[in-house]
Amino acid sequence: MVVTGFVGTFVGGWLGDYWLKFSPQAYLWMSGWVTLLAVPATYLALASSSPSVFYAALVVAELLLFMSTGPINTAIVNLVSPAERACAVALSIFVIHALGDAISPTIIGGVSDATSLGAAVMIVPFVVVVSGVLWLWAARADAKAAAELATAR
Repeated sequence: MVVTGFVGTFVGGWLGDYWLKFSPQAYLWMSGWVTLLAVPATYLALASSSPSVFYAALVVAELLLFMSTGPINTAIVNLVSPAERACAVALSIFVIHALGDAISPTIIGGVSDATSLGAAVMIVPFVVVVSGVLWLWAARADAKAAAELATAR
C-alpha cells in the first residue's frame, strides 16, 4: 500500500498539473475519472477467488484511487483563502477517516453478519462509483459557476 500510495499520489499530481493547461477544473475531473476507472479493478479484487488476481487487481485499484490524493488536496488549498487552508485540509482528512476508517468497518461488518462477507465487501465498489460521480459533479458544477461568473463580469 505504501508503494501504490506514493506512486499513485505522484502520478496523479503530475497528471493533474498537466491537464490544468486544458481545464481549470482538471484536478476535479481527473479525480472523478481515475476513481471511476478504479471500480472494475476494485470489483475484480474483491470478487476474485485467485490470490494472484486479487493482488494484481488490488494494486491497480489502489494506484488509481491514490491518483486523486494530490489533485484533491491541491483543489482544496486553491479553493480557500490562505488563512483557511490548514483547517480545510484538516477537515478533509477528518472526513476521509470518519467515513473510511471509522464507520466503514462497522457497516461492512453489520452487512456481513446479516448476509455474508462476500456480499458485504461488494459495498466498496458501489461507494467508489458514488465518490467518482461526486468528483465529476463537482468539476461540472465548478465549470458552470466559473462560466456564470465570467459572464457576469
